[in-house]
Amino acid sequence: MKVVYGAWSATGAAVDLRKRGLTAETVLRAVRCDGAVGTGSSTQDGGPTLRVDCPAPGPVHEAIGVVGTDRSVPTRRVLAAVARQRGLTSPQADRIEQLERELSAAGTADGDATARRRARRRLSEAGARETELRERVAALRGALRERRRLDEPTEELAAELREAARELTDVETDRMAAEEALATARRGARDARDARERRLAVEDDLANARRAARAWLVERVADEFADALAAMPGTAGPGETAGTYEGDDVTAALAVVRVADVTAPVVLSCDRFASAGSAATALDAPVLTV
Repeated sequence: MKVVYGAWSATGAAVDLRKRGLTAETVLRAVRCDGAVGTGSSTQDGGPTLRVDCPAPGPVHEAIGVVGTDRSVPTRRVLAAVARQRGLTSPQADRIEQLERELSAAGTADGDATARRRARRRLSEAGARETELRERVAALRGALRERRRLDEPTEELAAELREAARELTDVETDRMAAEEALATARRGARDARDARERRLAVEDDLANARRAARAWLVERVADEFADALAAMPGTAGPGETAGTYEGDDVTAALAVVRVADVTAPVVLSCDRFASAGSAATALDAPVLTV
């Protein structure tokens, strides 16, 4: 690793930055940035830039890039990542992959409530108009029979009846179309509901499989983590569940670094070691102290 801060530079697995006035966040940003970062409070400050040339941080570094007094570590998640880093594959891996494919294929189908409301309104309007026209056709037929009985002119009334019957046929067609549209919308709603239920079931199965996989992976490195807790300065010990701890967060974070295969430097903003060199030796990892 090589660190360049303005005109000053240093190389090695352990670099002490405590006299440079840098924050842990600035140093971490430089570790994760491909290039130099500014160290002033604004772009107009013109302060020196900081550059850290080192291996690219891996997934473990995302959680333990900085070890400080105000930072806790999700030890089980990180220890599972450590186990994967070592090439271990949980018995649940194939099942997780299958469930992820099922979840991707499940989609996010939703029933169109607007379409259902529109279809119900159309059906209601068509039904009301159909009832009105049926009553009119029935009345006109009665009136036409009465005129024929009385031997009165029927041409105008017959034409009115034909027009009402034609309109009734059109409305009946519209009502049947509205019924079909509503049935289609309801089938869509049922399909969407079934799809949501399937998706929720797959999500539950996937979450359970991931938890089981994480537990299996953590078990593989839990003893190393317990030993590292005992070896680190501070007060923390193993918790009741594998991979958990009771006590000091900083000690637990240091123990995770010790167990992990960390190639990018970890930023230490805690006073647990006499020097950056002793920290790198104890953690078996490159370090930057601030």
